[in-house]
Amino acid sequence: MKKLCSILLLCCALTAHAQLKREEFILSSKGLLDIQAGVSVPLLDYGLSKLTLPAGYAQTGYTYKIGVSYDVSAYVGLAFQYQYCNNPFNAAQLKTDLQAQYTDRTFNSNRYNPWELRTTMIGVYYPFKSYRSSIDVRVLAGVCTGIYPENETLVTYQQAPNNPFNFKEFETSASAFGFQAGIKMRYQLHKNLMLCIAADYTQSKIEFKELRGIETIRNISYSLEPYTQQFQVFNFTAGIGLKFE
Repeated sequence: MKKLCSILLLCCALTAHAQLKREEFILSSKGLLDIQAGVSVPLLDYGLSKLTLPAGYAQTGYTYKIGVSYDVSAYVGLAFQYQYCNNPFNAAQLKTDLQAQYTDRTFNSNRYNPWELRTTMIGVYYPFKSYRSSIDVRVLAGVCTGIYPENETLVTYQQAPNNPFNFKEFETSASAFGFQAGIKMRYQLHKNLMLCIAADYTQSKIEFKELRGIETIRNISYSLEPYTQQFQVFNFTAGIGLKFE
């Protein structure tokens, strides 16, 4: 009987010790520094490929981000994040659309750099924790900087087939307020090493006011009307993070 009681007490002590270690394993650090990379998918007007403004002709590209998270309490945390998105411009489709719209000229070639979006945001998240993992519902806001893509188009008019025009628009940047909402999963691989997976939606309306171009063959520069692009992007990323106090 005494042996049985001793075994039971030992089991209880080991269980309590294991539970304590488990809690220490989860709660040993409140901060997280992580880096992720993945896919950037343009949505709505930004990904629309039609000759209707503000269609962005953006295509699926890549993104990466660096973030810092800190669990203020069991129910709320603070987050800081820098993110970069690169979305190729669908120049081939634009050339087809322009040719169909303007039948009095020939669009011989066109070249577009990709759209770029850089965001610096802060916000809050609400963690739903379990053993070794947490699912965070996140809302962030901050400054978004968009890059209007440099592009070049060679056009020949039917009235002057031997005198082509080469129009080039220069790259420019502008900033505006933006926000991001999404979900991030944190899974503890080791005591201080985390697997991070996130899905989020980013939106910002940016007006490019300082647009300039040049007709390169004749070296004639010109100003362009301001252009507003609604950046609407869905990002899916994965990466690793390190916990800290």
